[in-house]
Amino acid sequence: EKLILFTRFGYDQKYELAYVIPYINRKQTWGMGFAGGLSQNHEIAYNSYDSVYNYEEGKKKLEGNREFYYKSETEYPKKEIFAYVEAYHRKGIHNINWFKLGYTDLKLTDSVLILNPDYSFGNAKVNKNLSFFYKYTSDYRDYKQYPLNGHYFDITLDKKGLGVFNNPNINTLSIQTNIRKYLNIKGRLFFASGFSGKISPVNHQPYYYIRGLGYGRDFVRGYEYYVIDGQHYGLLKNNLKFEAVKMRERTFGFIPWEQFNKLYYAIYINLFADLGYASDNRPEAYNPLSNQILIGYGIGIDFVTYYDFVVRFEYSFNKMGESGFFIHFMPPI
Repeated sequence: EKLILFTRFGYDQKYELAYVIPYINRKQTWGMGFAGGLSQNHEIAYNSYDSVYNYEEGKKKLEGNREFYYKSETEYPKKEIFAYVEAYHRKGIHNINWFKLGYTDLKLTDSVLILNPDYSFGNAKVNKNLSFFYKYTSDYRDYKQYPLNGHYFDITLDKKGLGVFNNPNINTLSIQTNIRKYLNIKGRLFFASGFSGKISPVNHQPYYYIRGLGYGRDFVRGYEYYVIDGQHYGLLKNNLKFEAVKMRERTFGFIPWEQFNKLYYAIYINLFADLGYASDNRPEAYNPLSNQILIGYGIGIDFVTYYDFVVRFEYSFNKMGESGFFIHFMPPI
């Protein structure tokens, strides 16, 4: 059993207390947990477009696909009180069903709603909702942090608004999936491919509840500087990699503790190509990279250790003719 106290200070503050019971039945297939907490922010992204004054043209114009932030030193533009109870069912070591029932109380300041009247449902300073979350995971990867062989699948259903609070009425639904395949072609040559997709049957979703490409690990490489919001999206990532340095051990003699003085590492050189598409029913002037196929490709070097640490150095290109050097700290697929 675990009792977890999580605290984060600074501009994005979070305080959470959680209790997890890994097994509640004799067969050790069911577990449960519950948690509650508070998050509050001095600075938040209030939209992914804004009116910007162009001094050369002498007029305002819309700049899209970039997050715009509002910051306040004296107040918290966004506060969120949350609580949830969860249960999960594990059949073997590869397949997990996860259920979660949650409560969220979102509080906003007037400044946020002036900057973006469509930030919350009903342009309201308070959005309360009950939510239901379900996720099924099937994981047959050889090494989760940096897999080279195996396959992975998950599907998620996330419903916010169960009809309990209706002033205003919160109503969102999203279904999301991830499918990944890893294989050894021959010798030191490996290939990986992954698809991520989301559909949202509810037509209107305010800014706080809508997420497309450009968040977390769901982005087209070459478009790291952009967010492409949308009700639906699809993303295909492909990697061809060569093991330039096989897993080696390096011992640091100046560290007296054996459990800390060894480093295991490997280096991979890879070529990649990504395709993405985000569908948005809002005017395209707000989100010009939506409703079109996005293409990114490039070359990279991955540094991997057995201490769950990955560093990727990539140089990528996109179809707009832009290129750039990027560093990432998560596996590509």
